[in-house]
Amino acid sequence: MATPLTSNDSRNVIQASRPRTATEVARALELACRAWILLTTCFLVGNGAIVLLLGSARLHDLVQEGPLSRLSLTLASVAIAWLVVGAALFALGNRALRERHWLTVLCAFFVLMLYANILRERLAYADVRDYVLAAHDLAQHTTLHARYLYPPFFATVLAALLPLGDLSVEWICWAANMAALGLFVVLLRSALLRYGFGEWPSALATVAFAAINVPILRSLGYVQVNLHVVNMILIAILGYPRWPILSALALALAVHIKASPAVLALAFLIHRDGRWTGWFVAMLAALAAVTVLPFGWRPFVDVWHNVRHIYDANGIAFRETSVDSFFRSWLGLMGQPLGHATPVVVLVKLGIFAAVLATMARAIKNHAFVSGDEPGATVLNAIPALLVFMLLASPLVWEHHPVMVALSYLLALKRVDTPAEYALYGLAYILEYQLPTFDFFPWSFGRLLSPLILLGIMYAGSQRPCDGALWRWVTAKLGAKGAGVLPAPPHLPGPPYRAR
Repeated sequence: MATPLTSNDSRNVIQASRPRTATEVARALELACRAWILLTTCFLVGNGAIVLLLGSARLHDLVQEGPLSRLSLTLASVAIAWLVVGAALFALGNRALRERHWLTVLCAFFVLMLYANILRERLAYADVRDYVLAAHDLAQHTTLHARYLYPPFFATVLAALLPLGDLSVEWICWAANMAALGLFVVLLRSALLRYGFGEWPSALATVAFAAINVPILRSLGYVQVNLHVVNMILIAILGYPRWPILSALALALAVHIKASPAVLALAFLIHRDGRWTGWFVAMLAALAAVTVLPFGWRPFVDVWHNVRHIYDANGIAFRETSVDSFFRSWLGLMGQPLGHATPVVVLVKLGIFAAVLATMARAIKNHAFVSGDEPGATVLNAIPALLVFMLLASPLVWEHHPVMVALSYLLALKRVDTPAEYALYGLAYILEYQLPTFDFFPWSFGRLLSPLILLGIMYAGSQRPCDGALWRWVTAKLGAKGAGVLPAPPHLPGPPYRAR
């Protein structure tokens, strides 16, 4: 009768097989890279030969447009998917990258392939036209149109691309959003790692968050700038305090693309980092000069005018779930003047700001998200609450905006610790990220309720001396799984400790 293997025997077998497995994986990736290069070369050479010898008309004869499709979009989606495959193969083929970042590469690969296939099915893209029209306004030195509510930096960049043609500029924005999605996955996982999520929890949380996510889908579907903004915010967090110039530049870029991230500078001011603040002000001025030098100050005046008259170009829409929209919608349905909502909106936002300050103070005092010996701990503990205020303070909150507060929602997951908090967190997450967009007053304003619930969870969780018991058990289980051993489930709640 065979003697059963003990746990030590199993570990020895696994360790003995690793060198061979690693060699075989490296060889397989090398062959896959060669195959990708060969197929890509055959495609380019073959189609190039057809164009040179027979003319481009013959190449068009080989391509058909499928039902309910746009040929250019189909080909662009396929091209991006194929390039993503190649990039993943070459990244994993590099031994240093494979050993250190293989989980990150696979996360980005999965999410990009998913959305490349989803976006191939969408035939029309809307908001990008507003950016292109603003670029034309700048180029023609006319007033920025009323729907352009952003700082003029992004329109300035697009104005330089206008000689390529409007359609080309729109495709560049579309492709840039796909690249931004891949970068977002990498940066979000890196941020979670810095906040103590661990290898496997950070990877699974990032993929689960991005795979079913209405704000990401809407940002891509409307070619919005939100992914660029959140990427700059994450770079500002990850770069601090080791690279203060990079951190300041990233947040300044976020502010010049969409003004609302300016509230995040409060975290650095509380930390009294004069060097970072100086660089931030300098970067703001330098980026403003990109517009001022060719077009003067008028674009900034136009944007300020548009913001002051924001509702002239943006009527009531029940999917627009800002505090302003909630009270304006009530008044509109009751037939009352919409302007009467302003005092109530101001009072409610002041109350939200007070709650954010209280939550932020608790998080900083009790080191709710990172331990006190972490470099830049004050900033890192203040950012999650400020991100929530960044969302709630905006006069317009469309369904694609919550992608910018991804970090806050995922970090709050660590702090839930009671059955009521589990239920409330699940409700908040589903309302914000998984429920399809719809217009039905007041039910569609669940996306306004969600960040308010999150703020309450963060306030309660920031008072505790440790992460939630369920989170501790899950991370211990995943950590042990990565090592090949699974722990027994602990009794909840477990002993208080900080999982960093």
